[in-house]
Amino acid sequence: RTSCDACWPGQYEDASTHTCTACPAKWASAGGLNACVECAAGEVTVNGQAACQKCAPGTHANVTDRKECHECPSGWAAGYGSDACATCPKGYKVNALNTGCEACAAAKYKDAGMATAVACADCPAGEVAGYGAENCTKCDEGEAPNSIGDKCEPCPNGQELGNITKTCEPCAFGWVNVDGGLCEECDAGKAPNGAKTACETCPAGKAHNVTPTTAAVDYTCVFCAEDHYSTGGVAACSECPSGWATNAVGAEALR
Repeated sequence: RTSCDACWPGQYEDASTHTCTACPAKWASAGGLNACVECAAGEVTVNGQAACQKCAPGTHANVTDRKECHECPSGWAAGYGSDACATCPKGYKVNALNTGCEACAAAKYKDAGMATAVACADCPAGEVAGYGAENCTKCDEGEAPNSIGDKCEPCPNGQELGNITKTCEPCAFGWVNVDGGLCEECDAGKAPNGAKTACETCPAGKAHNVTPTTAAVDYTCVFCAEDHYSTGGVAACSECPSGWATNAVGAEALR
């Protein structure tokens, strides 16, 4: 031979035979070298490659096995060129591609006991959590989670906290909430306004029925029936005395 040729990429010069030999798995060569370079942790190669390849996100190759990248198990994540998978810290979960961690959304949490959980858990009814929370916080009496679920807010007038749902619910028929506390029943002769934020005195010609029933009309001021009258602010209309009568509903006085 009249000249020396450099070994091809993926090969090295074997000193004992002075021939070009393919690099073994876990090793690589850019060519023209007398030795291959071992791949770093998080990199892999097969026989005769010019360069080591970093593991794709969501996979890893440890220091003892750099022949192929392995997928991370459920609940674990790995970035580009990782030598190991890792769990997410409290308040975070693995993203959909297993490539990293993302904060739990509002109204959700993930504590230390859920290290490998794929998803964050929902807060119990009546509790809230901000983004990236490791636990939920119970709302105070008379408060409920807002629409996002990250803060507690007082129930607005006309509503109160439901015992089961732990959300703000409209007051029952015949009841009102004036100051954001608990709903209260209107006194006889009064009925809730449309927003259930105040009790209003029934006007003349009407009366308020406070008998418990599911019929909404029984908790409003209703017109007196024929032969009955009301001067206002009463629970029931009065019957006309003997010798007196009305020819229409809603009579306000005797005439």
